[in-house]
Amino acid sequence: MEFQELCARLSIDYTATLARFSGNEGLFRRFLLRFPSDGTFAKLQAAQAAGDLTGMENSAHTLKGVSANLGLGKLQTACDQLVQAIRRGDGTAVPGLYAQVEQDYREAAELLATAEVR
Repeated sequence: MEFQELCARLSIDYTATLARFSGNEGLFRRFLLRFPSDGTFAKLQAAQAAGDLTGMENSAHTLKGVSANLGLGKLQTACDQLVQAIRRGDGTAVPGLYAQVEQDYREAAELLATAEVR
């Protein structure tokens, strides 16, 4: 598939995200395709498994920033909601919000890991 088609399947605003990479599609492509190997989600998983809300907040905040830079808006929003719930001390919302982050992350990571981009 073409790179722009991959971006469309991920609901990435290609033009806006490309602008964040100063118009350098090669750089944008390299960072986006490396996303599944980024260790931030693994850190979030470990913090969640340990019940470490501070670790979850830090990792979710980092993942939010990475997602924003790559144009992964759905994941960025889910991460932001998780971060805000933790900061508010809304422990009842955290499990559901974490599940949403996990789902959105897995959808993006799986597509990126299996996509054959031309």
